[in-house]
Amino acid sequence: MSGSTCLTRDEAMSHAANELQALTLLIVRALVDFPEDVSVHQNPGAHTVVLVVSTHSSDVGKVIGTKGVHANAIRTLLNAVAGKHRIRFQLDINEDRPAPSFRPRSRPPP
Repeated sequence: MSGSTCLTRDEAMSHAANELQALTLLIVRALVDFPEDVSVHQNPGAHTVVLVVSTHSSDVGKVIGTKGVHANAIRTLLNAVAGKHRIRFQLDINEDRPAPSFRPRSRPPP
């Protein structure tokens, strides 16, 4: 006999949310110039998992793409995984993360 385990609905949803989060992180890091600044947080609800993607401010356009093409493609892939697990998800791309400030070197006073 195989040692299969039966997951509760909450455990199954948590597992599926982790898969969606990992896939989103992999895809977004492949698109951007600053992959180390990418983070994906999940906010599980009763019936829907909300994935919030944050990136370097200069990379937001690369994640969204022209006319939202990249964002829609990511949603399509996530929809396939979510459908397999019979859960719903929402992908939010956070555009409010400020870029790190770069200050030019100041010259000593004359």
